[in-house]
Amino acid sequence: MATATSKRPKAASVKHASLEQTGAFLQALPEKPKEELSLKEAIAQLQEPIRAALAKGYSYQELAAMLAEVGIHISAFTLKNYAPSGK
Repeated sequence: MATATSKRPKAASVKHASLEQTGAFLQALPEKPKEELSLKEAIAQLQEPIRAALAKGYSYQELAAMLAEVGIHISAFTLKNYAPSGK
């Protein structure tokens, strides 16, 4: 009975010039925008419009309901913590 011997594959080698080109390519990549934000990040980006709505007399409860209608589900309590009115 013949025994199968498994040889480890030889490690791949990389040319130094390829390494330098790849490094330069990776460093030149533009910033990749996030496709999804956390709830806290989303509210941070909406700080000014939220404060403006509060100044117009809307409550956190009303704003939370409006945000839910557009797919941003947040409680009034959390909204108030993430976007305090600054009073």
